[in-house]
Amino acid sequence: MNSGNQIVAIGTVTELVRAPNGSFRYYGKIKLSAPNRYRGREIGLFVISHEHDVRDFIGKSISASFENDELTRSVEPHPDPFSFSQPEPQLPLEYQHGDFAPIDYVSYTKAISAHGVIRDLKPKDKNEGIYFIFDMGYEGDMVSVEIMEPAKYKGTVIHVLVFNSNRIGHERSTQWREIGEEVAFNVPESTLAWEPWGFLPYDEMDSVTFTSNAR
Repeated sequence: MNSGNQIVAIGTVTELVRAPNGSFRYYGKIKLSAPNRYRGREIGLFVISHEHDVRDFIGKSISASFENDELTRSVEPHPDPFSFSQPEPQLPLEYQHGDFAPIDYVSYTKAISAHGVIRDLKPKDKNEGIYFIFDMGYEGDMVSVEIMEPAKYKGTVIHVLVFNSNRIGHERSTQWREIGEEVAFNVPESTLAWEPWGFLPYDEMDSVTFTSNAR
């Protein structure tokens, strides 16, 4: 099952549900049978699939080839000193062209153009307070944006944290608070694929254009 630094993880999918926000996201569990050091261990499973409902694999054996250290990080994650909640063992996979493979996180760092509609606003005085990215705290109004384009992310809702800012080169924060406003922007693809931090500060989005500006 090993080839150089490559190692094949094999396991039976025991649970898998489709995420309510993003029909291409699936969460569940997998019971590993290989490699031997992890045999019998049940861990979390996260799958991205735009082409097939992978719930069909519940009760079936699947496999994916990992770098040895990559598999170790997934099954035995190190504590995160910047987070109050610690990472759980989880196998992150992507299903493409009939095969499972580890998610290529680097490919998701590239910028992608998106277009969406502002659907909801949760004012600062009604939200949970301070949100963190590593050790940096943010607070403000939380805006929900439903993605319309690109097509593979249509219907996904992302969360944009809006706060007062006088920084030159960014749209006025008040425009983010208009329900029904359409907005175009560029973000790392990971923002649409799984929202790594659960939100994105609005001034970290590039090439932001509102429909009202284009009229």
